[in-house]
Amino acid sequence: MLTEGIPTDRPKADRFQAVLPQNATWLAELRERPPMRRLQYALVRDADACLRAIDNDDVDFSEPRIQAAYETFVAALRHFLEDEVSGLFPPDSPAAQPYLEIPPEWRRTDPARYTQTLQSLAQARDDLLDRYKELMNIMSQQGHMSDPTPTPGQKIDVTSGDGSQISLSAPFASVTGSGSASVGTSEPAADAPAVWYRSGVLWAAVSAIAAVATVIVAIVYA
Repeated sequence: MLTEGIPTDRPKADRFQAVLPQNATWLAELRERPPMRRLQYALVRDADACLRAIDNDDVDFSEPRIQAAYETFVAALRHFLEDEVSGLFPPDSPAAQPYLEIPPEWRRTDPARYTQTLQSLAQARDDLLDRYKELMNIMSQQGHMSDPTPTPGQKIDVTSGDGSQISLSAPFASVTGSGSASVGTSEPAADAPAVWYRSGVLWAAVSAIAAVATVIVAIVYA
């Protein structure tokens, strides 16, 4: 029996999140809403491994709302893989990168079939993402998920040639004695599409931080 005050469904929720964490690579890629005419084999492989792990774990949540959302999500994942992705084919060229695709010749020989397949895949993807979000929200409302702890950034204090103090703050920024600088970014929020790497504004800001760090180090070690 679990200790009083600890939700009885918490261990089950933890097991599920271990199988499919919010930052799972294949899930993050689907959140990008990629064109569904082609899927990398690694994405399909990892999603299928997740489904098999879920099937091998007899999870039965005590809370009816969680159980219903869980069953709906599993059904959406199964439909995506077994009914939609299973209709894709590997490329004809053996030299091509491993992926599955809607046969491109369908665009010419059977455009209606091509369009319908593309739309069905996109709909199944969106339904899968919606059902996952719904499940995670319900588990959070029931107290079965820990709030993520923000990772603090770094603050760099240096002294310039005239003795004045200069502070530089940036997430995950580090400066070495050789004058190089590196800046990292945290993982994108799980509740939002992971689109940070397509933002020219963000990358411009990161480049500016690195440039400032390099100038400061040059002053210090000049």
